[in-house]
Amino acid sequence: MGYDGVRVGMKEALDIEECWREIGVITEFARRSGGVSSGRADQVVSGISRPLDVIFSDLVSRIDANHRLDGIGDALYGRTLKAAHYTATRTVVSLLNQLIQERQRSSESSRELPADQLVPDEPISVLRLYDAEHLNDPDEGYYLIDQLDSLKDIGSGGEFRRPRAYLASFVLDSVDQDASDDLILWNAYGDRGRGCSVSISVPVNRLRKVVYGREGCRETISLIDSTLSRLVEMIGSDNSSDLATKIRDHMMESFLRNIGSISYLYKAEYFEYENEARVIAPLSDLNAESIKFEVNDGFNESWTIRHYVELPDLSLRSLLVSGSTITVGPGVPYQKDVMYSIETMLRNAGMLGTDVKISGLRYRPQ
Repeated sequence: MGYDGVRVGMKEALDIEECWREIGVITEFARRSGGVSSGRADQVVSGISRPLDVIFSDLVSRIDANHRLDGIGDALYGRTLKAAHYTATRTVVSLLNQLIQERQRSSESSRELPADQLVPDEPISVLRLYDAEHLNDPDEGYYLIDQLDSLKDIGSGGEFRRPRAYLASFVLDSVDQDASDDLILWNAYGDRGRGCSVSISVPVNRLRKVVYGREGCRETISLIDSTLSRLVEMIGSDNSSDLATKIRDHMMESFLRNIGSISYLYKAEYFEYENEARVIAPLSDLNAESIKFEVNDGFNESWTIRHYVELPDLSLRSLLVSGSTITVGPGVPYQKDVMYSIETMLRNAGMLGTDVKISGLRYRPQ
């Protein structure tokens, strides 16, 4: 069969099996037509794009279902799940200042317009998702990829690059762990004890549970291996032609792009103490205009620049509901003064249901 007879990209993919059939037609053509021109090879690769993305998107959806916390949230908390987020004290102060500005802006609008003409303002104080490149684990995003031997059967020998993503990390309570006041977590994520932890109610549909170690990856590896092995069988072992190489490289690119939302949900077993859940926004799902920048030029710290995104449904006002808690870290200087300042800012922002407490741990930061 010639390429003109290949029905790919000419109609909507109806289901997963139809996508597999279309890829089978293309790869069969590729095996029989080793000497096609570069332009014709690009046409074939273009035709494979949509069914391949559908297959990988379906694969990621099945894997993602194993990380969702909706069941826990529905059973215990309704639509949200209580989780702790560790951050610098200056970040908490900045977010609370923004909450105060939101309240002032809303008050001014209500005086100027009739009630039936008021339009809700965009939130100013929104939880930030930082670029994963800023995380302290250099293997972030690579752990799962490194476990996939089948991925090496598709690639043409190039270096794997993790999909770029933005994320916010949370710690879940466990039987033997108070997520909001843990010494190891203070050291790792709470500015070495000088920060704060914020225990908030996060929408469960946003949270994904992190799993740890090879055993935690086992089911995911099985799902991915079965899909990649089927693709490799279709492609065949010959990788000498330009067309076969382009198909393999395109499959690799499509796979890595699609797993951007899940590759950051797998970490080595020695991080298991974190009991972590994450909100993840892959770069491929974002507009360049949504990326913002944070510059730290404080005289006590080296100059840094970080970039982040904000998701409107993660506004601090919606997360700091009644029962939320802000814990002042065990290494914060003048803890009582800081606690009083945070309590005052919460009152000024109209957030009366949030408690503020000082860490119960004795700790002297180095």
